[in-house]
Amino acid sequence: MGFLELRGGAADVRAHAASLTEASVSLQAALDAVAGTIDSAERAAPWGHDEYGEQFAGTYYRAGAGSGPPPADAARDLLGDLPGLLARIADGASLAMVDIEAADGRSEAVIRSLAP
Repeated sequence: MGFLELRGGAADVRAHAASLTEASVSLQAALDAVAGTIDSAERAAPWGHDEYGEQFAGTYYRAGAGSGPPPADAARDLLGDLPGLLARIADGASLAMVDIEAADGRSEAVIRSLAP
């Protein structure tokens, strides 16, 4: 099980969370570009249309039959989850900070009520 360790005060944690959110947006843009490149390459059929090219294309598009999607689709599926994962980590860090601040506030109130 992995974890993200953030050190510092609330402002530091929020800054880290914002950085992760920005990174998820940038990563999504980069992955969209990669997907576009893959789509363009597949449309261009660089393997050709002769007997061997058609044989390759048939094997390529059936590569995942019974074991998952074709290679390009598998790559898009795998990489496509990463931006959302980063965004969820950022949200989790922000929500954790809200909970920590609330707990600190409650603790402070209890401690002050016990003071002579």
